[in-house]
Amino acid sequence: MKKLSLNHLLHSGWIAPVIFFFFLPWLPIVSVFSLGLFVFYFFYCKSYQTVVASIKKSISSQWMIIYYLLFVIGMIYTQNRSYGLFDLQVKLSFLVMPFLFSGFALTRPFLQTLARAFIAGCVFGLGCFLVLSYFDFQQTHDVQSFFYMGLSHRMHPTYLSFYFNFAMILLLEDAFHKRPRNAVFHGLIFLCLLT
Repeated sequence: MKKLSLNHLLHSGWIAPVIFFFFLPWLPIVSVFSLGLFVFYFFYCKSYQTVVASIKKSISSQWMIIYYLLFVIGMIYTQNRSYGLFDLQVKLSFLVMPFLFSGFALTRPFLQTLARAFIAGCVFGLGCFLVLSYFDFQQTHDVQSFFYMGLSHRMHPTYLSFYFNFAMILLLEDAFHKRPRNAVFHGLIFLCLLT
């Protein structure tokens, strides 16, 4: 497979999804800003009519957008606006993903790039979380700094474990279908995420 350069990522519009999937497992606020970058790319570089026509053809995309809009309408009836806005932020992918995937051709190199960005984000995030847990452990001498809430650092532990498990699935899929030359490296990343 041909190596992707930063120049290619910028000109093809792939940079926003790559940033999104890299930061999602460990710094989701940056992922939200990358969605803004995607919206910029979408409105200024892509044909709006082409994307809308693609969404009109896809029933699943329409249902995802309707699902999100129902949550937006539900904000009218909520008493807890701060939690409602947080919930809208969490579910923002239901609104953005149909546009994202209709604006790009889902080629194998594109999906592999997203998978690699996600795996790299999980590994980098795990490293950051372990360093932060180590500093917490140095102060508190509590071994719980390396488990569950102590390890997740402002991330929901369930989401974090979902991200790590999905990254391991992507690694296994890559290992079983391609028989990579760097199987030892893939195995080490898998074991790192398994812990």
